[in-house]
Amino acid sequence: MNEELVLPESPLNLKEAGESEVLPRSFENSPPLIPHVIVDFLPIKIGENMCFGCHDPEAAADVGATPVPKSHMYDIRNDKQIEGLAGANFNCTQCHVVQADAPTIVGNSFKADFRNDKSRISSNLLETLNEGVE
Repeated sequence: MNEELVLPESPLNLKEAGESEVLPRSFENSPPLIPHVIVDFLPIKIGENMCFGCHDPEAAADVGATPVPKSHMYDIRNDKQIEGLAGANFNCTQCHVVQADAPTIVGNSFKADFRNDKSRISSNLLETLNEGVE
């Protein structure tokens, strides 16, 4: 670790919610990037999540937003579907980050392998979570 490291400026150039394009995921079932400004939606609290207002599956189609996947409303520990966001999933920015037009600092040769084109823009995590587990 180097506490003296200075990262280069990275202009976000983000659009408002509803005006941005959906970017492909980095790899299958990876958390998608947030393609819009979120500063007015912060802080995200368990009882106050402005993201879910548009990304709730019941509201998403009406506002043109991507609905949160079923895995966000599933209690994995107790193996049951629940209403609303599962407790561990209320804080969107613990997994999802705002996209940035930033220079590459460290080289990366990773090439994602997707099962199909749909998995580039959506999640099927609950269906594949236990693959290979006996």
